[in-house]
Amino acid sequence: MGRPTETPGLMPARHDRDHDRLENHVPIDHQDLHRHGRGIGVGLAIAGQVYLAGSGLRVFAPELSSGFAPAYGLTIVAETAFCLRLLFQRAAP
Repeated sequence: MGRPTETPGLMPARHDRDHDRLENHVPIDHQDLHRHGRGIGVGLAIAGQVYLAGSGLRVFAPELSSGFAPAYGLTIVAETAFCLRLLFQRAAP
């Protein structure tokens, strides 16, 4: 049975798009993906702690908040890694 014909000007059927995507799929090493995902999760958890501590310092000890500012570099690294992973990860089979 062949593929359904397409009507000019309309999007192909969902089945056709999924079939084309799966034909060009490159296998993923799921163990590797899980390992990197865990590291990014830990990084985001640390970033949350940095934001929480920084907010507390700004409210309760503003004179110490300027010395804590370099810790925000961790948040930039963790959030950039998460962003890049979302942008460049391939779909799971």
